[in-house]
Amino acid sequence: MYSIFFLHFFRVFGFSGEEAKNVIYVNWLSMVHKGIESLKMYNSSVNKWLQAHSQARYVITRVLLESSKELVNIKYIEESPIDGMFGSKVLLINLISSYK
Repeated sequence: MYSIFFLHFFRVFGFSGEEAKNVIYVNWLSMVHKGIESLKMYNSSVNKWLQAHSQARYVITRVLLESSKELVNIKYIEESPIDGMFGSKVLLINLISSYK
């Protein structure tokens, strides 16, 4: 995550302009997704995280959620709007691509 703050870093891998911004967006979206998934690594019977990285991802997700209702939100959807997934319960992650 540290490297995404330096746009010149992306030129090393052949990304620039809008493409580099898309990579940054996907990185943050992935972080939120992994923050939700990391709850699998929390043991509620002893109130401990099984992996430190999982706890860190969860904390980053919580900070993003609490910092602004407009930046990121997560919705539980009973009926998936995605073709072929009707009847499936899903979480919809909405992360805005440009935040001011």
